[in-house]
Amino acid sequence: LRARVDECAEEARHTERRAAADLASLRVLLDSTQERYERQRRLLQEEREDHQQVLGHHQRMRTREREREQSAIGALEREKRALSDKVRELHEAAAAAWHAADESERRVRVAE
Repeated sequence: LRARVDECAEEARHTERRAAADLASLRVLLDSTQERYERQRRLLQEEREDHQQVLGHHQRMRTREREREQSAIGALEREKRALSDKVRELHEAAAAAWHAADESERRVRVAE
């Protein structure tokens, strides 16, 4: 009986050592996994931040482009109005010249 108790005690110590070794291995694995997780999380966070910066840059560039387009459109509209005003002035001057020519022609007829 004593031999059986000693055998069971030795088996229990062996099982305890194996369990302690397994626990240590699991702790190492857990630490390694945690480190990989943290490293991956940091990399993903950096990628997200980089992506946000790129998106912000593209958005600023699109905004600037829209502003340039609006400015160019405004300049073209002002130029169009100026040209329309000039055409109107030329039409008025031509009408006045025709009127003056008609008046001169009438005076010549009257004078004849």
